[in-house]
Amino acid sequence: MTAATERLVTLADYFAIALVVLHWTLVLTVAIGCVIVMLMKGPAYVADAYELPHRDQPLPPEAAP
Repeated sequence: MTAATERLVTLADYFAIALVVLHWTLVLTVAIGCVIVMLMKGPAYVADAYELPHRDQPLPPEAAP
């Protein structure tokens, strides 16, 4: 192997290692963000159903109190 070829192979090795490190750094960052969001949201609570008192149209005059 010539010196230029060895230099190119070494450069490719460094590039591959950098890509692997970048990938795992991004995965870890996203995982930490997901854990933070889960902790901030907390457990889900379900409330009782509540019928809203509004209507799309006003009540007819005979139904008004």
